[in-house]
Amino acid sequence: MCGKYYYSQDTYHFIDTHVDINFSKNLNCDYRPVQNIPIILMQNNLRVCKMMPWGYSIYNKKVINTRSETVKETDLFCKDIIYRRCLIPAQGFYEKDEDKHTFAFESTSHNTILLAGIYNINNEVSIMTTKANDVMKPIHHRMPLMIDETYMDQWLKDNRKIDYFLQSKNNDLEIVSGVYQLKLF
Repeated sequence: MCGKYYYSQDTYHFIDTHVDINFSKNLNCDYRPVQNIPIILMQNNLRVCKMMPWGYSIYNKKVINTRSETVKETDLFCKDIIYRRCLIPAQGFYEKDEDKHTFAFESTSHNTILLAGIYNINNEVSIMTTKANDVMKPIHHRMPLMIDETYMDQWLKDNRKIDYFLQSKNNDLEIVSGVYQLKLF
């Protein structure tokens, strides 16, 4: 699950160098559900960065995450995974363990992380999640689905590769803050 992520100056630099049409920068460093977040999407074959609210509005709830394993079969998301994919750039993201301890995760290479996402016709965003990798498993059973920057355009516009991306695993992840303590009992 992904419920909070953060930016750094490097994230803004990444957007400046990888996006054709940019947005005015919001200097907020932490992003949470319901806030407008910067996303990268394709428009007229150009990478565009736009601000959209994080969370699909369903009745009186917000759906902030979408499971990669079931996205194609869920009525709420099945058209969005085909027609409206996006990337959410981040320096890192936070996750809490079962004892509510907070951990921050970043790329081991300290690169910008690209979280896979979808958006709906109302321009609301949901971050894709997948099963946890070995780094995340001790903390949480889910994690954001991450797309390597070399595959940005394929994720954004190539429908033939959707299944590949939905099943991919990214191990370029490390804990940068928080201390995991093994339970004795």
